[in-house]
Amino acid sequence: MHKTNPFDDLYEMLRRDRPAAQKNADSLLALNKNRLQALYLVSQQLNTILDPDRLFEEVIRQITGLLKAEHAVIIMRENNRLKIRISHNIDDQSEQNALKFSRSVVSEVMNEYKPLYSTNALDDSRFSMFQTIQELEILSFICVPILVKGDAIGTIYVDNRHLTNVFTEADVEFLQVFANLLGIAVRNSLAYRQVEELNRSLEQKVKERTRELRRTIAELKETQAQLIRTEKMAGLGRLIAGFMHEFNNPINFIYSNLPHLEEYSRKLLKALNTSLANLPESLRESLENELELDYIRTDLMKLIDSIREGAQRSREIVEDLKNFAGSTASGKVVFNWNENLENVGRMFRKRVSQKVMLEIDSEDTFSIEGNKAELNQALLNLFHNAADAGASRITVTNRQDKGRLLCEISDNGCGIPEKDLPNIFDPFFTTKQVGKGMGLGLSIVYSSITHHGGQIEVSSEENRGTTFCIRLPLAGHPER
Repeated sequence: MHKTNPFDDLYEMLRRDRPAAQKNADSLLALNKNRLQALYLVSQQLNTILDPDRLFEEVIRQITGLLKAEHAVIIMRENNRLKIRISHNIDDQSEQNALKFSRSVVSEVMNEYKPLYSTNALDDSRFSMFQTIQELEILSFICVPILVKGDAIGTIYVDNRHLTNVFTEADVEFLQVFANLLGIAVRNSLAYRQVEELNRSLEQKVKERTRELRRTIAELKETQAQLIRTEKMAGLGRLIAGFMHEFNNPINFIYSNLPHLEEYSRKLLKALNTSLANLPESLRESLENELELDYIRTDLMKLIDSIREGAQRSREIVEDLKNFAGSTASGKVVFNWNENLENVGRMFRKRVSQKVMLEIDSEDTFSIEGNKAELNQALLNLFHNAADAGASRITVTNRQDKGRLLCEISDNGCGIPEKDLPNIFDPFFTTKQVGKGMGLGLSIVYSSITHHGGQIEVSSEENRGTTFCIRLPLAGHPER
C-alpha cells in the first residue's frame, strides 16, 4: 500500500502549479499551527490537571476537531481488561462493536507498541480477516499506543467509515504525540496518588504515634502520681503506727477503769443516800440544797456516759488509723469476690440508718487473692461514703477487663465538686462538718486497693452522683 505524505503532494503541486501550491501550503501551515496550539494546550494542562479523565476529555475534543474522525475512543487496560474511558460519536450498541473491533487492533498495537493505521481498510489485505471492519464498513482508521514506562496501558483509536485516504502519516504522528502526553499524564497521576497515599499514611502514623505518646505521658504522670501518693501514705502509715502505740495505751487505761468508776460511783451514791436518810430532815435538806446533791446524782452518771462515749470514739479513731496503716491481723488468702461482696452488702445494710437500695450485678464469678479484712473495709467505706452523700441507690457491677476484675460502684448522691476530685484520696481531706469524719475513709480505700496491686479512679458530677472504678488482679481465670 502506498503511503502518502502531505509534503510530497505539496512539492509535486508546487512543481506543476505555483498558485495552487501556495494555497495548499497556507492550508497546511494553518493546520499545523492549529495542531501545535492543541498540543501546547494539552501539554500545559499536564501541569494543572491531575485527573486523567479530564485530560481524556480534552484530548478527544482536540483530535475530533483537528482530524476528520467520525468516531474516537480512548481505551485503557484496567485489571487486565480493556475498558473504554471516553468515546465520541459512538452510541451504546456501536460501542460494543467498537470494543469487538478494538480487541483485535488494540491487541496488536499494545503487543507491538507501535501505531497501526489504514487509509482504506476494506481493501487492505492486512485486515481482510477482521470481521468487524467488514461489518462496520470502516474505511480509514488510526490506532496508537499509550505508553507508560515502556508498557502499553491503552490506545487512542479514531476512524472514518465513509471516506478513504482521510488520515496521513502526519496524522498518525500527531495522534501519537497526544498518546505520549496522555502517558505522561497517567504517570504523573499515579505518582501524585502514590505521594498522596504516602502522605496520608505518614499523617496517620504521626497521629497514631502522637496519640500513643500522649497516652504514654498520661500513664507516666498517673504512675508518678500514684508512686508519690503511695510513698506519702507509706510514710504516713509508719508515723501513724508509732502514734497508735502511744495513743492506744491511755485509751485502754480509760476504758479499763470506766466500769470501776461507774461501780464506785453507784456505791458512793448509795452510801450517801443511806447516810442522808439517817440525818434529821432539816439537816438533810440543808445539805442537799447547799451541795446540790440532786444535780450531782444526775450529772455524775451523765459524765461517766460522756467519758465512755469519748473513749469509744477514740477507739474508733484508732481503729480507722490502724486500718489506714494496714495493720490488720489476717494475711492474704484466695477468696470468692462475689460471695464476699454480698456479705459486705449485708453488713452495710445493718449498719446504715437511712434506706439505701444496694444492687450487685456480676457477669461472672471472680477469685481474688488478698487481705479480706482490708478489702472489706475499703468496700464498706465506699458504701458509707455514698450513704453520707445522700444516695438512695448504690449499684455495684463486676466484670472482667483485660485479665483484671473491674468493679464499678455508682451512687445517685450529691456528687463531688470538680475542684475537690484531685484531693479526695488525700489523708484527712474531708468536706464533712467538724466531728462528722476525719477524712481517712477514702484514703484507706486508696491504700487498700494499691496495696493489692490495683488501681482506683473516680468520676463524679454534682447533683448526679459518683462512680468509683476499682481494678484488681485476679487470682486465676473466672470460674465457668
